[in-house]
Amino acid sequence: MRYVADPANNRIQKFSSSGAFITKWGSSGSGDGQFNSPYGVAVDTSGNVYVADNGNNRIQKFAPATTVNLPQTGQTTSYAAGDDGALRAGVAWPNPRFTDNGDQTLTDNLTGLMWIKNANLPGTTKTWQQALDYVASMNTGAIGTCGYTDWRLPNIIEMESLVNVGQADQTTWLGSQGFTNVQSSYYWSSTTYTNSTPSNVWVIHMYDGQVNLYAKSGNSYVWPVSSGQSGTSAIWQTGQTTTYATGDDGALQKGVAWPNPRFTDNGNQTVTDNLTGLIWTKDANLPGTYKAWQQALDYVASMNTGAGMYGYTNWRLPNREELFSLIDRGRVSPSLPSGHPFSNIQSSCWWYWSSSTYANDTSNAWVTLMDDGKVYADGKSKNTYYCVWPVRGGQSDNTTGVFWTGNSSLMSYHSALLSNPNQDGLATDVIGLQPGTPAGFFQWEFDKTLCPHVQISDANNTGTPATVNIVVQDWANNMADRGMPNDPDVYRGVTLSPSSPIVIAPYDATDGAWSTVMIQFNNVATARQLGISCTTAAPNIGNPVAANGTEGILYDGTYKWTGNGSIISTYFSSLYSYRNTDSPSIRPVLGSSALTTEEDWPYGVFRDVAAASKSSYKPVVFFQWQVTPGGKSGSNGGCEMLTLYATSASEIGGGTTNNTVTADIKVKPWNAPDSMATVYNNQVISGFQIQPDMSTGLGLWWVIEVKFNAPVTSPVYVHAVCNGVTL
Repeated sequence: MRYVADPANNRIQKFSSSGAFITKWGSSGSGDGQFNSPYGVAVDTSGNVYVADNGNNRIQKFAPATTVNLPQTGQTTSYAAGDDGALRAGVAWPNPRFTDNGDQTLTDNLTGLMWIKNANLPGTTKTWQQALDYVASMNTGAIGTCGYTDWRLPNIIEMESLVNVGQADQTTWLGSQGFTNVQSSYYWSSTTYTNSTPSNVWVIHMYDGQVNLYAKSGNSYVWPVSSGQSGTSAIWQTGQTTTYATGDDGALQKGVAWPNPRFTDNGNQTVTDNLTGLIWTKDANLPGTYKAWQQALDYVASMNTGAGMYGYTNWRLPNREELFSLIDRGRVSPSLPSGHPFSNIQSSCWWYWSSSTYANDTSNAWVTLMDDGKVYADGKSKNTYYCVWPVRGGQSDNTTGVFWTGNSSLMSYHSALLSNPNQDGLATDVIGLQPGTPAGFFQWEFDKTLCPHVQISDANNTGTPATVNIVVQDWANNMADRGMPNDPDVYRGVTLSPSSPIVIAPYDATDGAWSTVMIQFNNVATARQLGISCTTAAPNIGNPVAANGTEGILYDGTYKWTGNGSIISTYFSSLYSYRNTDSPSIRPVLGSSALTTEEDWPYGVFRDVAAASKSSYKPVVFFQWQVTPGGKSGSNGGCEMLTLYATSASEIGGGTTNNTVTADIKVKPWNAPDSMATVYNNQVISGFQIQPDMSTGLGLWWVIEVKFNAPVTSPVYVHAVCNGVTL
């Protein structure tokens, strides 16, 4: 990372080692996080940043920021376009969500917290102080309770992490996850409600999940927690720093520490939360009027039209968890962190709509009270005192680093018959992974005898096993309007061990059918390669689960890959891309007749098409192209030049050609780093010709990436045709 002092603007800017802008912070002034002509920056081995604040005659120290990836809420049913069930923003839950440790404890694999299995271990309710005393008593003796001596009363964020917003009855759901004696009532947290007379404590109702206040002198249930291990979505601190009793939230302050500054004003009417990575509108009441729930969704959708509000076209109504993440439990009126840069946090507009529906009564939705931090459900039709606060970014958009590495691949025994089976993209393949959270993919032609299943090996990984999500879909799948692949097979939380390859089944087990397989990694510490090979071994990763709105899609913050894979290779035309023995139903059809000449098949021989679907995002399509010399003449005709066209139809010769749509076009060998790519910016797609350096080798595969310069309001089909072939 590189830090740059920007004295003219009284800020510090952060860049990647390659020069890409990451973030910035600071403003003019003498307060914490403010600067007066900063002139020097230094970083120690722990990542702490030291700034020479010249005009204020001081050195300021900033701790390295830790971003919390908020989890999904658990809601999988959609009740309206753009709602929580449709988008499912956040980190996907692992499967299984909880692990029974066999010692009367369960570990939450999402948060890493370890809970007592018996959710009513004392057998009765207690006052708040009695609850703290009871948990403290669990840590006495040589081995404590269940062999642990670090039990505590959970803070309100830890308690809330147990809620599944998609379930009407939390007690039933938690019981199905392995817990016992979950009570349909309030449970204590260790977090006091901070006001002039702090006699109340935050509690959570374990029937429906509402977050409310309860007098410390009252009686509620106790559910002890322990730190356990790290999970896929960390718990963050509540913001409470004052202690009101031994062992309470203010004393322990458990969770990820907040970065300083907590928020960055981006200077474009947006604000970045440096804790979660979410980007909020600076105006917390942007519409200026109250809205009912559907009106709120409609308003946010309108922000994504044209060039988008503030230049962005991926705004959404925040889900319950995203709104919950803003609350500072150490403050009230408003309950937002000190020094926040937001405007229009008004006394008449404390309640904010979330996109999450109340599962007990779907005519209600979850709302958050920004005055004190309560979380309630209320009628969707209400439009008085209910406001809208749009958000973008986070895991939903994968702005935290999920990216396509540019490595594309394909497997086909039909082409292996002609070439060396061990060459790139035939009977075996390799996917290169870069450090971070990459996603690799390959395309696979099913053959019930030669290639019924595919084995994925991580044999050259010397580190710990990776956790991956695997998405298998029809390679030519068209995308729905919101960008989700139609009904892919999804496998979440799969362990990819160096010593134990995983085996997957195809999307379509029909001879000649192609599947696109994407492997999304949670973390890759060092660059390495995955081995891909055909196998007759049985699949070993279980049954697929329901897809959500982000799986099968790759973002880099602005662009997305829609999942449409494509292949261009004259080697296929010399044999078959399908076989004469295949049933007519799986042969490509143009007009009313099944095609018999492989050269005329628009998918994967001399010409190809990739769909850019209607979306608020700038779409990305790509082609894989095997470069061979010569024109289209005779059975050995080659393909040494491609011409691109953008049209309104997927069929060859159909629709109208679009001569205005532009894109940034990247060309590189399939296994080469981005540094070897040639990029052509702002090119009109139709008529654009590509002819790479033939000296790089006959038969080499190339990747062409087409990044549109603007979203599309109706589907655009990008055709790639070999030289000598007409559209």
